[in-house]
Amino acid sequence: MDRMEQLRSVVSGQGWSPSRRDEYDDAITLLRQAPELTLSRDLRGDEDMDGAIELLCEASPKGDSVRKSWDRALGMPDPVQRSRELIRIVRIIEMWVSD
Repeated sequence: MDRMEQLRSVVSGQGWSPSRRDEYDDAITLLRQAPELTLSRDLRGDEDMDGAIELLCEASPKGDSVRKSWDRALGMPDPVQRSRELIRIVRIIEMWVSD
């Protein structure tokens, strides 16, 4: 199973699993690229990004809310505003991962 396939897999929903630390790190590394990438392309439907956000949001009680915010941000018409919102969301997720 390649790394992106692993990122797309769904976490059990029982919180952060130390055994999946590498997967979480890979997912957050990918999401950190989103604010820059979104300036030049539409990330809605990007399978790798979707897998990464899904992995991280499934592992947090606040994941549903953050996933909705992520999707809303990707739909913003202004690329600069979209990028700023994705930066804000990635910072929230980074705080989860660092705890």
